[in-house]
Amino acid sequence: MDENFDRVEHLNNQPRRCKANKSRGGGRCNKPAMRGQLVCHTHGGAAPQNKAAAREREREAIAALFFPALERVEGLLADPETPAAVVAALFRDVADRRGHQPPRKVVTVSEADLDEHIAALEAELADLEDGEGVG
Repeated sequence: MDENFDRVEHLNNQPRRCKANKSRGGGRCNKPAMRGQLVCHTHGGAAPQNKAAAREREREAIAALFFPALERVEGLLADPETPAAVVAALFRDVADRRGHQPPRKVVTVSEADLDEHIAALEAELADLEDGEGVG
């Protein structure tokens, strides 16, 4: 099997098609192939050993792409010549990929409101430490 099998499906972004032959009428099956496989559900893609092999191929493809990229990022972070904007962009990208988004709006509060909120939280914490519970 081609080593680049899982990296790119088709340039026109269409799903890969089953490579098996139809049992009736001949010709290709042409149903969508299962993820990481060359065949559809009907032609053996649902078999446990084929699903396991597809998962392993997917892991290998991810590792082949991820680890070189990670080494490059580590090199950029270790290099003192890397501009601060690049380092900030790297951290922002990692945070975005992990699901951490920047705040959508900025809320401003007065210092008095902030002091009042902190005092309420400290009182709640004291109650919890005393074993009384909240409320």
